[in-house]
This record gives sequence, C-alpha cells and structure tokens, in this order.
Amino acid sequence: MRRGVPLTAGIGVVTAAVFARSLTCGFVGYDDPGYVLENPRVLAGLSWDGLRWAFTTTRQANWHPLTWLSLMADASVGGTDATLYHATNVLLHVIAAVLLFQVLRLATEDTWKPALVAALCALHPLRVESVTWVAERKDVLAAVFWMATLLAWVRFRLEGRRGWLAASVTLFAVGLLAKPMLVTLPGVLALLEIWPLARVHRTWRPVLLWLSPFVLLSMASSAVTLWAQRAGGALGTLEGFPPGARLANAVVSAAVYLGQGLWPAGLATPYPYRWETIAPARVALSALVLLALTALALHAWHRRPWALVGWLWYLGTLLPVAGLIQVGEQAHADRYTYLPMIGVTLWLVWDAAALASHRVPARALAVACALWLVALASLTWRQQGHWKNGSTLMLRALAVTEDNAVAHDGYGLELYRAGREAEALPHFREAVRLSPASVGARVNLAAALSRTGDFEAAVEQLREVVHLRPQDAAAQANLASMLLRAGRTEEAHNLAIAALQSSPGEPRAHEVLGVVQALRGDPGAEEQLQLAGDARPRGQLWVAVALSLMREGRQDEAERALRKAVEIEPTLASAHTNLGVLLAKTGRLDEALTHFEEAVRLGPEDEGARRNLEKVQARLAASPGP
Repeated sequence: MRRGVPLTAGIGVVTAAVFARSLTCGFVGYDDPGYVLENPRVLAGLSWDGLRWAFTTTRQANWHPLTWLSLMADASVGGTDATLYHATNVLLHVIAAVLLFQVLRLATEDTWKPALVAALCALHPLRVESVTWVAERKDVLAAVFWMATLLAWVRFRLEGRRGWLAASVTLFAVGLLAKPMLVTLPGVLALLEIWPLARVHRTWRPVLLWLSPFVLLSMASSAVTLWAQRAGGALGTLEGFPPGARLANAVVSAAVYLGQGLWPAGLATPYPYRWETIAPARVALSALVLLALTALALHAWHRRPWALVGWLWYLGTLLPVAGLIQVGEQAHADRYTYLPMIGVTLWLVWDAAALASHRVPARALAVACALWLVALASLTWRQQGHWKNGSTLMLRALAVTEDNAVAHDGYGLELYRAGREAEALPHFREAVRLSPASVGARVNLAAALSRTGDFEAAVEQLREVVHLRPQDAAAQANLASMLLRAGRTEEAHNLAIAALQSSPGEPRAHEVLGVVQALRGDPGAEEQLQLAGDARPRGQLWVAVALSLMREGRQDEAERALRKAVEIEPTLASAHTNLGVLLAKTGRLDEALTHFEEAVRLGPEDEGARRNLEKVQARLAASPGP
C-alpha cells in the first residue's frame, strides 16, 4: 500500500501535463456563449442573486445549479479569460482520476491494476471533449462527486461507520446538482457489492436499505431533468426521432464507443444524427457485438466476476445518454463515455492481469501497457489542438464526418461572428438543407441574410420557423422584427400584437411595437420600448429600419430612425455612417463630417466610412468660403 502515494502523485502530475494544452485553447461557439460569453448572470460572478438564479433557471435545457456556480466563481476571478476556465476543468479532471485510483485501490486491495485503470481512463482522447470544452464543466465536476461518493461508500462498507454512509449520500446529492447523469450511481454501488465488496457482507437486505436514499435522489433528479429539458426545448420529438431510430442509434452508439475506446481515430464534436442512413447491417452487427460481450461476461461470472461488473457498469451508466430519450441533435458524443468507459477498462485490465499470471510474461504486458499509455497521451495532446477555437473545432467535424448539419451551422456561426457573412451563408444553407426542421440553423441563416441586406429571404426563413413552432411567441416576435427591417411595418405591427396576445411579456414584440409607434409619432412608443427592457441594444434595429425607409424614399423618417439609433447606441459605427450619408445627400456637410469622423474612430477598419469621410472633406475643401 506504500506505493499508493507515489502512484497517486504520478497519476495526477501526468494527467495535468497531458491536458496542459487545454490552457492554450479559447472558448468555442458551440454552447460556450450560452454558458459563459453571452450569459450576463455568469459573467456577473458569484452573488446572492446569482445563487437564486442558478437554482431556478433551466437555461441550456438543464438544471445544474452547482455547474452554474462553479462558472460564476471563475468569472469572478477571470472574467472572460478562457485560461482560468480551462485550468479549473483540468484540475477537476485530475482530482477525478486520483479519486478513481483511490476507490479501486481501497475496494480491491490492489495497487497496480487500479493505477492502470485510472491512467487509461484519464489519458484517453475520448476525455478531451469533457475536459477541454468549457461548457462541459458539468462533466468533470460531476465526475469528482461520482468518485468521492464511491470512495465514501467503500469506506462505509469496509469500516461500517455510518458517518461514511451519510457522507456518501450527501456527496451524491451535491453531485446531482452538477449533472444528472449521476442518476445511475446507485446501480454501480450495487455492482460493487457483487465485486469486489462481496467479501464484506453476507446478505443483501441491509445493502438494499442503505441504497434506498440513493435511489430516491436519482428518481427526483430524473424528474427534474426531464422537466428542465422539456422546458428548454431540448427533447427530440417522435416525428424527428422515431422510437425505432432511437433504439437503432443507441445500439450502434454503444458499439461505436467500444471501437473508439480501442482505436480513438476520427474523434469530433458533434457527430451528426442521420438515423435514416443507418444501415440495418450495421445495427445488426452492433447488436451482435453487444450480445456476444454480454454472453462472455455472464459466462465468466463465477471465475472472473469483474467482467460482469465492468460490463454492466458500462451498459448501465450509458443508458441515460444512449438516446432512447433524445436530447439535442448529436448521434453520440465523446463526453458520454467519461463514466461508462471505467467499467470496460476495469474488465480489460483485470483480465489482462489474470492472463499475465498464467500465460503472458508480466514484463511484456507492462511494456505493452506503457506503450499504449504513451500512445493515448500523444493522441490526447493532438486532439486538444482541434479545440483551439470554434472554427478549428467545426472544421475538424466537417473533415471527419459527413452530412453534419450542426457542424455546418456551427462553422457558419463562427464566420458570421467574424463579420464574414458571405462565407457563412453557404454553410447555413447546407445546414438547413441537411436538417430542414432545425430552428437554430434557419434563425442563423436569416440573421446572415439580413446582414447582407436580403431582408425578404430572411423573412421567408423566419416564416418557416414560425411554421415549425406555431405556438412560440418569441419566433413570432423575431419574424415581426425582420418584417420591420424589410420595411413592412404593418405586417410587423400585426404579428407583434399576435405574439403579445400569447405571451404578454415577450420583449422583442414590445420592441417592434415601440419602433412602429415611434415611426408613426405615437407618444406611447417610449413606454413600449421600456417594456422591451434592456436585454440587447436596439441601435442596429433602428439602422435597419432607416435603411428600409431610405429605399422607399421616406428620408425624413429615416433620419429620425438614425438619430434614434445614435441616441440609444452612440458607439454603433453603422448608425453614424448611415446618418452621415443621409445628411451629405441633403447638403448638410458639416454635420455629416462629424458623424463620418465618429464612424471612423469607432470602426477604423471600415473602408466605406473612411471613403465617405474623404469625399465630404473634399467637397468642403472645394466649396467657397462664407
């Protein structure tokens, strides 16, 4: 047992070193904005108000208050510096790996085999998604509490002290606040009673009694999770994900994870869900593999009980994320293997050790394991490079997968955010083609179209969104806003009223009504705009409205709209540029010059504003003095 201390340190140091490359990565556009970059609650840091929000929100279609609080803690110190968030993820992963080693060492009264299991699980490239993705803080945070719960349970079973039982239940309850995937942990506790803890009990009756609080907590967490995911619109419909397709995808995914565990090539985020293209032969082969392994584990049960325990650990912990209840648009995900692969690894390591004691020289096996660990570590280091930023991540997914609507949408969004709308459009269009029912892709396509000035095409995309979600007041309000930008104020007005009838507090609907009323000179406009709140700056909307009015020749109204844009968002360069253009057309060159100068100051890379400034300066220089 003395070897436990240096092995513990070694596992921790090596894991931290291999994942150190994560510290050079930034945020990605896939979920990180919702969790951190565009989440004012998180960016505000820890506070009593933030604590209340964390326990009541279902943002990101999840209820995981502990995850929110941990991100708030990072924001309190590092703001939007990605390095701190990545460092916290790596630290949590290191702690989870060390705790796993301690759990297995204590439970099995062994040292080297638990160390090998912990190292193989910690250094595998499949862990990269959980560790290097800031939004997956919930994964590594929950893993720490999973391992801590197991450790407290094993101590209780070996020492019989009720304090350890209370600690185990408490740690489990807290862990569920980080990620609900821990709901399968009671089953793993029961498996440990089969092996290796069978030596410490002679009857199951007290064990079942001790497990009852864990089961009740799991049931409560499952109910809350379904409610949160339904409220967040993350649950797939039966039309989009038929039951037969879900079962087929679950079977194939379970086999795919095993293959990736042995040969981690072509890893990506996300993997496309194309259930209609899953070949029946592939489903049949995957099912055959799973059945064969099940039969093998059952056959070995009396002589090698770890085989059945490890296999049931894998299947049981995979069940919540197998896709039978579809959440999101991915077919499977590397992060889903974090806890399940422990079971398979445990089976392989203990079987390999048994084989070595009979047929294979121990030294040869040790060399093979060392080489495999080095290979995994190098692949993990390389895999982290794909997470440098959102563009590299999505390009990787597009390179190693086919027909990936989510990756096209994600890469298009990265281009859009970089101001490269023309390059983003083909990717958004491809995402819509591959996944016509994807509301997010259509909304993104509409945003890119509107930024390129094609408001009519943007309107058509948002009409389809309303068709897909006819009861969604936010979708109606979004369409009303785009109609307003297209200059169709009457339609926008009517649709905004309809949205408010179904959802009186819809902010964008109030925003549209306020703008329409302002254009009409209605004194109630300011009240409507106040009801819209300050969730986002409205300057860009006023600029878009002004451009529509200018195309219709309604110059006076356009000028009022642009002055309003400058008033409420003085740092919006496009408002100053367009107002300067309008003023220059009507001969008010001195005032136009002021706005062009401000536009160039705010956006020095804007060549259009600079050219307009030079033209006005030239006209003023050529004009006769007073």
